[in-house]
Amino acid sequence: MLKRYPHIGKIKISKETDNGTSTPDIAESEIEVKGRYEPGGQNKALDYSAKFYCKPNSIPQFDVDGQKFIFEGKQFKIVQLHNYQSHCEIWLE
Repeated sequence: MLKRYPHIGKIKISKETDNGTSTPDIAESEIEVKGRYEPGGQNKALDYSAKFYCKPNSIPQFDVDGQKFIFEGKQFKIVQLHNYQSHCEIWLE
């Protein structure tokens, strides 16, 4: 059974930079977030399969789109991150 709250998730960001050779440099970083994981329902009209709610953070909204989110050994793709005044929503695919 899934513990209701708090949950710990990790945002794994990888960025490629061109160093002038044929092989790009890949820099990876992880951001740990504490919040609440909620699996999505079977509604096909939704554009996400799960959400992660957490406190507002300093992550720019579009910087993590398409990056990996890891929760309890499962890997998700981040669809969108929304920072509101009272909380942050991370939509997962």
